Amino acid sequence: VPFPSLDCVAELEAATKQYRQMKTKDRRRIANGETSPLSPSALRAAAMQSSSAQRLASTVTAAAATAAAATATASAAAAATASLWDSWSKFLAVPATASSSSSAPPPSSAGQTGAALASKSLANGVFSPPERGAPASSSAAAQGDGGVDGEGGVGIVSSDVGSKRASMLRVSLRPAERPDGTLLSHMLLTPALAECILEYLPVSLRLPGTIEWVMRYSPKAHGVSLSTLYRNMADRERTVIIVQDSEARIFGGFAPACWRPKQNFYGSGEAFVFAFDAPAGPDGHSEGWAAGEPEMRAYAWTSTNSFFMYSDSLLLAMGGGDGKHAFAVRSDLLRGLSSPTETFGNPTLASSEEFVVRDFEMWSLEEI
Repeated sequence: VPFPSLDCVAELEAATKQYRQMKTKDRRRIANGETSPLSPSALRAAAMQSSSAQRLASTVTAAAATAAAATATASAAAAATASLWDSWSKFLAVPATASSSSSAPPPSSAGQTGAALASKSLANGVFSPPERGAPASSSAAAQGDGGVDGEGGVGIVSSDVGSKRASMLRVSLRPAERPDGTLLSHMLLTPALAECILEYLPVSLRLPGTIEWVMRYSPKAHGVSLSTLYRNMADRERTVIIVQDSEARIFGGFAPACWRPKQNFYGSGEAFVFAFDAPAGPDGHSEGWAAGEPEMRAYAWTSTNSFFMYSDSLLLAMGGGDGKHAFAVRSDLLRGLSSPTETFGNPTLASSEEFVVRDFEMWSLEEI
């Protein structure tokens, strides 16, 4: 029902007042024995005016009822939103441990952990890196020039995922299936590594029990073929690439679009790349990863350019600019390149700019 304007309301009031005055004069004439001076046409006009006034009044009443219903709906939606936000706040709250509450002071704004900084950016679903040159965390400052970010770049360290958030953020990993129907027994991506990556994914991919990580491609299960890779990843819009080089360095990226041979850059600002600080051993862990809790540096989009993803028949890559990529794997899946890029502000993720691929996996994040 269209809501009437103030002019319509004023017109209604004037017509009602005039009609009442006419009725009052008619009653007085009838009481004095006088006949009405109104002609039949004037009487019909007065009747039509009265009918229009009644219809206008009905319109105003219906519009008022519609406005009241809309107000009630908006109030209910606001209450539901407040309840949902309260639930999210409780879910994202990191429980304090006895050791942290008794000895260590809270970190400063420049020394927050990756988990804390990632939680701050949940509203827009994209992890925002700190200012350039700021220390990523107290553990990163202790490393000095070591680790994967030798220049003290913008990466964020996530080292306490396993102990503080394991009870809330768990991932379900489903290995690849070989052509003979058997499941791949050894996987490069372990639950401990997946927990670190999970910290920087969009909020919709972090809900416990709603997302399953499915290995859709691995050369050990599907053979060495980019065509097979693209076929297996068709319609898989949210994927994680994880690579291990010959020096046991593990790195990769999150791709928010389907991998397909396009011969141009594509993707969105949700993309990011990452690298684990210490080389992994044969079991997927390192001596530097106490109790299987690795430290990971994530590099989000810097807004400098939009070179998120690239793929064709010769290679697939993430990041770009000046002919370089954050990481790129050639079609033989045996050789690759890694360089600093303006897209993510990352250092060289692999152990060297030219590396040999030791293991390669692509995981699809799918709703259960």
